[in-house]
Order: sequence, then structure tokens, then C-alpha cells
Amino acid sequence: MDDDELLLDDHNVSEPCVEDVNQQSIESFREWFLWSYLNVLFGSVILGLIAIGCSFRTHKFKQRQNYSKAYKWSYVTLFVNCIATLSGSVLIGYLIFTYFRNISKEEMQFMKYKLTTTHKLNEFDKATVPCTLKDYGCSSLVTDKTIVK
Repeated sequence: MDDDELLLDDHNVSEPCVEDVNQQSIESFREWFLWSYLNVLFGSVILGLIAIGCSFRTHKFKQRQNYSKAYKWSYVTLFVNCIATLSGSVLIGYLIFTYFRNISKEEMQFMKYKLTTTHKLNEFDKATVPCTLKDYGCSSLVTDKTIVK
């Protein structure tokens, strides 16, 4: 074998691997295309794209009837999809948690504002309500939002 022989070989031509495998067993391997696409849509873009690539590899080896490589790539695709789904779930859970935490912070700030505003209004009411009631011809004693005649 000389050095030019390797260069003259057509590497694009792939011969199917001859194994004693029936058609039903190789078709039983899953390619996990749908799961890979859903991982891309629901948060795990990078891992989902890797899983789609693995799905294509599985499909390619299934078409070539290469049992061992189709088996290997099917499980690689399954593993990558599991990792992508878990990471996407953690990401979505984290986003939901931070969203509700921000809402609770805003509610706390609103309640503090409401309490300080209500406290200021109560002091304002105590000072001004008796004068305004006297102006309307009603003498009353105002104590903490209760009017005693």
C-alpha cells in the first residue's frame, strides 16, 4: 500500500455494515426527534441542538443498518435529552421563582408605602378633621377614626 492509495479512496461511499440483525430490532431504536425539538423550544437551546444532531446520527445509522452505532447513538441522544430536560426545568423553575420573589418584594414595598402613607394620613386627619367638622356646624371629638358626638 503506498501513500496515494488512501487519497484515491472515495470516503463518501459508505458500505452498509453487515451484521446479523433483523429489520425489526434496528427499527426499535428510538431517534428522539420530537423530544429534542421540544428541548430547544422550552429552554435548553444548546443541549437541544446537540440532541437533534445526535438524533440525526441515530437516524443515519438506522438507515445504514449499522446496529451497534445506531444503538450507541440512540442512548447518547437519550442521555443528552435527559440532561437538556432537567436543565430546562431548572431554568424555568428559577425564572418562575425569581418572578414571584420580585412580585413579593414589590408587594412588601407597596405595603410599607401604604402603612407609612396611612400613618401620615391618620395624623393629618386628627389635626384637620375636628376643624372641618366644626366648620360645618358639628362639634365632635375625633379619636383614631371614631367620631364621638
